[in-house]
Amino acid sequence: MHRMLIVALAGLVVLAGAAASTAADVPWKKDGAKKDDAAGDTGAVDLKTELNQVQYNRLIKPIEDKLADVAKAMEAYEKEMAKPVGRQNPRVLLACKERAATLYLGASLAAKNAVNRLREEPLKNAVKQQYQQPNEQKAVDIYLELAMKAQDEGNLRAAVGYYQRILKVDRDNTQAKEALTKIAKELQQKSQTGSKSSGGGSEDDRKPWERDDDYSGTGGKHYDGGRRR
Repeated sequence: MHRMLIVALAGLVVLAGAAASTAADVPWKKDGAKKDDAAGDTGAVDLKTELNQVQYNRLIKPIEDKLADVAKAMEAYEKEMAKPVGRQNPRVLLACKERAATLYLGASLAAKNAVNRLREEPLKNAVKQQYQQPNEQKAVDIYLELAMKAQDEGNLRAAVGYYQRILKVDRDNTQAKEALTKIAKELQQKSQTGSKSSGGGSEDDRKPWERDDDYSGTGGKHYDGGRRR
């Protein structure tokens, strides 16, 4: 089981590196920042005044609606965190964080759609700076937080899922690629150690990546704050 995961991780790291060498500039990277600076400080543009009401409702309102949903998700998170530690529900906390990350990505994609539909460069750059870039980065930050927590708790499959999500957004994210490389090495070492032993352990004492539960592609669908349900 973990040999297959090692191969998949190795391929993912190689593909991520190859894609980074040919991909266009990631918006919040240095080259992208230089382009925006060259176009002027458009982050201060008031889109409500620069766009007519129809344009604003069609292009910007969908972004703001998603951000309003983010606020609701984080409000639920804070409400759960306010409970005594013993009464906090890890599933609720995780679901709130994952929903917030998904909504941030949705807001970023809606902003990207708005950029593609606008004609004036100052307006395009304003939407990028005010909505597309910061919300994309917020989603990446949340996934990094969840990935590192899962990795620290030994839930490598959940961690791999989150790192994969990050690389879909930011193909040259150094933290995600280095973490996947580290996980692949850990699994390889365990595989080599296991091959020298006479047999595997029982189902109860196997590590998460040795079990049949499928965490890949979901990031943390079954991840419960380090506890199994």
